[in-house]
Amino acid sequence: MSDAYGAMIESLTEEYDKRAGPVREMYGRLSELTVTSHSEDGVVTVTVGPRGQVWNIELDPRVYRKLSPSELSHSIKGEA
Repeated sequence: MSDAYGAMIESLTEEYDKRAGPVREMYGRLSELTVTSHSEDGVVTVTVGPRGQVWNIELDPRVYRKLSPSELSHSIKGEA
C-alpha cells in the first residue's frame, strides 16, 4: 500500500469518526428518553421508555371510586 493511499484512508477514517460522533451521542440520548403522560382527568399517569415499554403506572386513589375496570383499562390505553 502506498503512503498516499494510507494517508487517504487515515483521513477518511478521521472524517468518519468526526461525523459519526454526534450521531452516536444522539442515539445515546435517545436510549435514555422517557415520556410521562397523564389521563385527561388526572387519575392515571403512565411513563414509557425509549422503545415504548411501560416503566411505571400510577393510579390516583380516586380511580377506584370513579372508573369501572373496563373504563380504567380504556383510560390507561388512551382510548375514548
